Order: sequence, then C-alpha cells, then structure tokens
Amino acid sequence: MSIKTFLQHTCVFGFCTISIFILPLHSANSKDLNVRFYTLSENAVTSRSSLWQITDHVPAKALFTINSLATTEHDIALSDHEQGLLKSAINNGGFSTDAAYPKRLIRKMLRQWPLGDSHFLLQITNAICDPIYSAICYGYDELIDLDVNQPQTPRSLLKIDYHDKMLDSWTGCLSKIPQIHFSVTDVVPNPTQNKLALIIKGSGCYSNLLNSLVFMIDFSSSVLKITQMPLADGLSWSPDGTQFAYFSLTDCQYEICNLSFNVLSAQNVNSATLVSARASQRQQQLLSGWVNNNLIVFRWPKLLDLSSNYDDYEIVTKYFNLKIAEQLELTGSNYSDPSGDFYLIKGSFMFVGTWGVTGNSPASQSSLMSSMVTNFANAKQVFFNSRYPDKVILSDQQNCIQSATVIDSTLTQFSLDLSRDFPANECVTDLSLASN
Repeated sequence: MSIKTFLQHTCVFGFCTISIFILPLHSANSKDLNVRFYTLSENAVTSRSSLWQITDHVPAKALFTINSLATTEHDIALSDHEQGLLKSAINNGGFSTDAAYPKRLIRKMLRQWPLGDSHFLLQITNAICDPIYSAICYGYDELIDLDVNQPQTPRSLLKIDYHDKMLDSWTGCLSKIPQIHFSVTDVVPNPTQNKLALIIKGSGCYSNLLNSLVFMIDFSSSVLKITQMPLADGLSWSPDGTQFAYFSLTDCQYEICNLSFNVLSAQNVNSATLVSARASQRQQQLLSGWVNNNLIVFRWPKLLDLSSNYDDYEIVTKYFNLKIAEQLELTGSNYSDPSGDFYLIKGSFMFVGTWGVTGNSPASQSSLMSSMVTNFANAKQVFFNSRYPDKVILSDQQNCIQSATVIDSTLTQFSLDLSRDFPANECVTDLSLASN
C-alpha cells in the first residue's frame, strides 16, 4: 500500500509546529481501545524529535517537533553558571576546540506525559557537547508545560543544570567528585491537579535515597510554587490527588540512617510518618503505590540479623491502611534481591520481581496468566502515567520501540505494532496514553 506524506512546518527558535500524516495504528486486537496514544520519536535523517498522537483507526499526527539541525548555541541558552564552567573547561584544555570539529548541539525531548485536553509535560534536554569526547557536555534538563495549540509559548516549570549550583551544598553521595552531574530521573504528575513531583539525581552514586532530591511543583496558577525535599525517593500520589507518599533518609551516621515512609497532604502540610527504622543508607528500589485513597502498598527492608550492622536484610512488600492505622506484610513477598518493580492499575496490584507477577489484593495473591508474566519478565521498558492510572504499557525493546503491550485495569492485554506506523529512520523512544 503506497501513501503520500504531506507536511508543513513553522519553526521559531528551534521549536516547530508540524502536520504530518502517516499510516494509522494497527492493533492486534480489534477491540476499540478508547484511548489516545502518544509517542516521542527521533528521526535519524532530519535530526528532529517529535511528539505524536495516535488514535486507533486514525492517521498518526505530529503535535510538536524540535529541530536539532536548526538549533544554535543561542537557542540552548546555558545559564551563566553552566556557561562559565564551559569556558573554564575550554581554557583548561578540557573541551575540544579544533575548528575542524564543531561543538555538538543537542536539543531533544526525552519524556512526555499527557495531562488532558491539549496539555503535556515535556522533559527536554539541552546540551553543548565535546565534538570528540561526546560524554563531556554542559547543559540542562528542562520541564515544560506545553499547550500544543500554542506551541510557540511553552511554560517553563523547572531547569536543572547538569552541573547545578546545588552541587555546592549537595548532601548526597559522591558530592565532591567533579564528574558528577544532575539529571531528572522520575516525573510523577498528580492525577487530579496541576501539580507534580520529580526526582533529581546525580550521576555515579550507588544509593538511590542518598542520591535523590525531590521537587514538588504546583503549576495550577500563574505563580509557580516549588518545594524541595532532600534525600527522598519512591514517590506516589493517592488516586484522588490529595495525598503524596515518599521515603526519606535523616540523621545519617556512619552509613546508618533513619529511614521513614511518609504521607504528605497535597497542600504540603500535615506530613505523617507511617513506618520508620534505623537502616543502611544503601537502600535501593524502594517503591510505593496506592490501591485506593486509604490503602498504600510499599516495599520495606526487613532486618534479618540485628548484629549485621544493618546490611543483612530482605525487601518485603507491606500494606498500610490509613483508615485504621494498620500495616500488613504481604505473605510470600520476601526476597533478598532488591530488583523488580510494581504497578497499581486502578486498584489491581501487580508486583514484578524475580519470582514473577502476582496480583489483585492482600487477600488474593494468585499468579496471573502466564503470558502476562512473560510480558513483564521480558519488558525492558515500562511506561506509566499517574495522571491516567488505568493502563500500563510494556515494551521488550530498549531502543527504537517497534511493538508494545497495553494492560488495562481488568488485566486485559492489547498489542501495539508501531513498526507499521513509523519508518526505520523514525525511532520511537517513549510511549504514553490518555483515556478518552
């Protein structure tokens, strides 16, 4: 089947609006998914990164594009601090200046989260990199609120320099190593309000919690409200968006800290600690999620030997009922390997670990269908948007996603074949969805 591609685009300072129509989405399941899918892609030929909307049986449409080839150093606009570090590196021979090799300018979208209507959260990285040693870069990650109907005026919510001034007072691990740099690693939108939480982490650290700084951003009005929470991780919002759960470390002495699991109101008041214990600072993969507005599920280190200097522990899964202030350990959830993950899809609890997938509720821990276990076990990427928590997307491809599996709150699975919609030079890097 042959098609013609029609496109028209207008670029301002590297931002472009573009209309492109390609083949429609083909689903392996004929059932109407009643969702809109969104993807990010990078085009190897045109050096554009694009945000696409894909609706079942409707041609895909590019909503927003950044043209890297049209990007200049002026467009990247390093902060005075980052620009000063770049100049210092050039003067000290730490950045190549051979005229035959121009600086590499990078400006592309990394992640996207639909918020409803025409609004998206976009994470964009902007960098000036060494033309020979590509790992040496100076730049920043930026989070923007974009209305695709007005793409020339995105609202900047936060900019984090790769070598931010926060490093001067950073209390996390490896704070004095000059190669460390910051990046945005997790963004968790509030399901009902124009608020979000995000995690900033430095490179090269062994511990999640000692390497995490959380920003709470309220962008519901014209004045941004930003709150910082140091040494925090494992973020999740309650389904009604009024409560926020997180882990934190305090009072660290000789690598032993006070680890606590807390719930904060969305107004940043009335914080409550649900569980706390002295624990090793090397806590990793601590996660939380909400079954409903009163029941939270989370992972917690269970000390096995009191004389082990807090290093002999296993991770267990617990439930905490806020209504009656009662906690329950999920039987059979103990395992010593802290790898794995879990997702709550509108109350259907699925834990993905070395022992497979279990689900549904504290009273029902039966294994799910073998095909779902296989999909989770093979998944190299999991895409989940807390604004639309009724579905999760899995892909077994790390780069250039060609296919994916969607699982909804009834644990029904649908297949997506993106290879039919995007040619080989259009590499899909991110997926999300929004219910109609």
